[in-house]
Amino acid sequence: MRVKNLTASVPIPLAGLMLATVATANLLKPYFAFAYPLFGGISALLFIILALKLIFNGKKVKEELHQPVIASVSGTFLMGTCFLAVYYQSLLGVFSIILWYLAMLLFFVLMVYFVKTFVLHLDIKQVFASYFIVFVGPVALTNTAAELHQFLAGQIIFWIGLFLLIPTLFLLLYRYIKYPQIQAGQVPIFAVFAAPFSLCLVGYLKAFSKPNSVLILVLLVFSLVFYFIGLIKVNSIFKTDFYPSFSSYTFPFVNSAIALKLTLAHFHWTGLLQLVNEFQIVLAVLLVLVVLWRYLLYFGQQSIKEKTV
Repeated sequence: MRVKNLTASVPIPLAGLMLATVATANLLKPYFAFAYPLFGGISALLFIILALKLIFNGKKVKEELHQPVIASVSGTFLMGTCFLAVYYQSLLGVFSIILWYLAMLLFFVLMVYFVKTFVLHLDIKQVFASYFIVFVGPVALTNTAAELHQFLAGQIIFWIGLFLLIPTLFLLLYRYIKYPQIQAGQVPIFAVFAAPFSLCLVGYLKAFSKPNSVLILVLLVFSLVFYFIGLIKVNSIFKTDFYPSFSSYTFPFVNSAIALKLTLAHFHWTGLLQLVNEFQIVLAVLLVLVVLWRYLLYFGQQSIKEKTV
């Protein structure tokens, strides 16, 4: 009962931070030896917290999934699971592959549920950038396929994700241009625009032995364009009250930094883009730390409220 009460106030969007911290571990690994176990450990802890919420508050989670934002953002839990399966591969052994395929299956289930519940009964004003998570998020499997030697599965998922990215992008552009007004708690979700092209770029570079240079450049251009578009609302992180959707300010920018970093290494480029990438890395880590701190304050406040009730 105590675990149920403790996890009741855990927001599903925390999964976005779980995903971002394990991605940050990979991003910083070449620079700081301590960062890899630190951020990987934080991600594992957040995974456990979210798993306990699913186990002990399953009914409440099911109710929350009737909301389009929560349903779409829940995909970050599956994305994070893919990354953690690889991160702890030496510990999990063959179970890491089982976990990876389980995440794939659940992503398919999520996609079917989301289409049936929200897309077929579309309310354009309830469409958010988090739609990318449902339809392009599975490319996280592609990003981790090489480490688990699941190349073919990863490549198939890449093409599916890239194909679904286009109609999703047009739908979202129409929504935000036609109906730009959004509630304060939904503002951070706009940052997810920075994620899909960079996610596909990372997946393409990691899962294909001979990637096409033209496709790499196309993905790079769009990833950079939407990276800066995604930055438009980031200043709100320092100006507004905390919302669980602040998690949206983390992984899209971490992954964008990883995408450009891999592209620079692939083409052996230096110069201006190298400086841009350094800026991306610093900003991504800063955003992860700020959001992590804001979540700690949030949980502290929730704990105080529970004690006073």
